[in-house]
Amino acid sequence: MNVKKYSPLLLAALGLTACGGGGDAALESAIRKALKDGQVTTEEWQDLQAQSANGPYSDCAKLLTLVEQVNANVRQKAEQLPSCESVKKAEQKTALSFALFVENSNSMMGYFTGNTAFKDAMMDLGSRIEDKGKKNDYYFINDQPHKIGQDYEEFIQKMDRKTAIKVGNIRISKLDEMLGEAVRQVTEEGKTAILASDFIYDVNRQNPKDAFPKLKYSIKGKLQKLRERGDYGLLLLKMSSLYDGKYYDYQDRPTSIKEERPYYICILGKNAQLQEMYLHYDLKSIRGFEEAIIFYQPDGQAYYHSVLGQSYKAGQFSRPRGQELIQAIEKPELDKRSGSFEMALAVDLSTLPAPASYALDKLNYSVDGGNFSIKEILPLATAEIHKNDQRYLGTASHIFILESSELPKDNFEIKLALKKQLPAWVAAAHTEDDRKIKEQMDKTLGLQYWVSGISEAFNELGEDNHYFQIKLAVSN
Repeated sequence: MNVKKYSPLLLAALGLTACGGGGDAALESAIRKALKDGQVTTEEWQDLQAQSANGPYSDCAKLLTLVEQVNANVRQKAEQLPSCESVKKAEQKTALSFALFVENSNSMMGYFTGNTAFKDAMMDLGSRIEDKGKKNDYYFINDQPHKIGQDYEEFIQKMDRKTAIKVGNIRISKLDEMLGEAVRQVTEEGKTAILASDFIYDVNRQNPKDAFPKLKYSIKGKLQKLRERGDYGLLLLKMSSLYDGKYYDYQDRPTSIKEERPYYICILGKNAQLQEMYLHYDLKSIRGFEEAIIFYQPDGQAYYHSVLGQSYKAGQFSRPRGQELIQAIEKPELDKRSGSFEMALAVDLSTLPAPASYALDKLNYSVDGGNFSIKEILPLATAEIHKNDQRYLGTASHIFILESSELPKDNFEIKLALKKQLPAWVAAAHTEDDRKIKEQMDKTLGLQYWVSGISEAFNELGEDNHYFQIKLAVSN
């Protein structure tokens, strides 16, 4: 099997899940795309396995038969296809080793009570890394890490309130130190570290407005150790579960609640490993999953893009002749009826590992030059493409429709960029005062501070403020 390096583009943007095994037509289309260069790489095969996971081709042999059938009918046939044996060997070779930390402080006990989504998610996640990984280490963590062992079955048995409440000093919860231990597991032990926590920092009855800025910079400092290594990142999942127990506010006053509450899962590791988890562990299907974001340092990877000559077009423009891709246009003119100019841009975001909601949100992009803005972003599967534009699609996964009502008369350049910014859900889930917790069950005390600390650890001031940028030259 041909092996290609995973893109290290780590942090922010596609569906935090593998495709759900849709219709055969969609799967065959994905196979044709994989075969386009006359080979099937390791990651392409894994993508096909993920897409067919819940369908009739979930078995390796059946999927391989379908790939062979499609290969027989494409123009550029792959000379050698992977075997199921080679796939298995490749998976064993690239298997990850994990350290899974589950916080068991006082503030977490409500998640351990009864058959909660939290307990289900921990056991499900443990099962997924057990299937994929090598020997994994399981821990409770509060005042310090308390090792459960390497036995997944033992981990399951201890995932209950009666056991969790007896391990360590449950009155202590130091979020920055927990993240520091996760960083140590990654940088010193070579693990991929997972930390599950409500991420409520114990402010020791201080005013949160005094304590949280310190927390932010403490977290930033610990995570910069990952940044200094260059190819590491952090994947953050926002989860939800029933909480049945006492909630302790920042003044350490208890309130009995039995409601849905947020908690979080942080995954730290090498960029390629996080992308592996993102693409092939189907994390979005874990019970209670709500949102996700990845933090990383972009690697400057070029993204396939081409203007489409006929699709979603308003107004007129010409394009340089003899080019396989349209990455420059000439003499654009407004539509005489509508008074606007529109054009479609096909872009390949398939290697951008972040939630689909982030990549599809126009507010997460900037467009400079030509008074352009984004009218709409469409997944290629739902876009209506003119037959004459099929040749320009290449490996594109999304269609951007750009519009302008006032075109400059001079030559200019359009710059489309995906911005580095925290998604809206972070601010929506943040509170600085949890004394009336029953009125804000969907809030997490201090959330925006510690997430900002994570973000700033990977994105220093003065650096490019985008994850990627596409440029189009326009001449008049």
